[in-house]
Amino acid sequence: MSELKPVIEDRRRRLVEHPFFRGLEASSDVEHLRNFVPQLFFFVFAFQDMLRIAHERITDPKLREIAGRHRSEDAGHEVWFVNDAIELKCERDVVWVFGEEHHFTRDFCYELVAEILHAENDHLRLVFPLVLESAGSVFFERVIGLIRRSGYEGRLQYFAESHQEIEQAHDMFTAEGQQEIDDLVMSPAVFDTAVALVQRSFDACERFAAHLEAHRGRTES
Repeated sequence: MSELKPVIEDRRRRLVEHPFFRGLEASSDVEHLRNFVPQLFFFVFAFQDMLRIAHERITDPKLREIAGRHRSEDAGHEVWFVNDAIELKCERDVVWVFGEEHHFTRDFCYELVAEILHAENDHLRLVFPLVLESAGSVFFERVIGLIRRSGYEGRLQYFAESHQEIEQAHDMFTAEGQQEIDDLVMSPAVFDTAVALVQRSFDACERFAAHLEAHRGRTES
């Protein structure tokens, strides 16, 4: 598994260069955040199901334990997101979430869920949360920076530095947790499949970032 980490890190670095994230790095306007928060609604809730499905489908006791710890560490964060959307005055109801304007986000999530459902090996099911966390770290680092620069003084939970600190303290990111994952061994065939999974998943994340950037362009023009 340790040999897969450079593949994930390479795609993470490529994601950082995306115009959407570069725009976040350059922004100090909380309106920028309000602009795209609604586009995250379905993803934030579906994310919990992605972790659940990946965990529940793992049969190997050791891998299931690792995935279970990660799932429990992220539980309830969707409630923080809703509270922040209310605080930022950009909440949406369920009719909007399942409406036409939000279909790209839903399709993005369905694509990721399909990757989990089609995974035929426990190691692949564990790789998927690693990909999600890597891509998520790109997002959180830049959103937290934007909020800090904006001087926003409202009470946030999901988009707060404390949430970022919690994410960074997840078991899989501790030295012990990383070593536990690094020591996992995949066959050459499974490794090649895992690399393809990483590439497809990050490709989907880049398309979603492009959607968010295009949405911002349309609404701000």
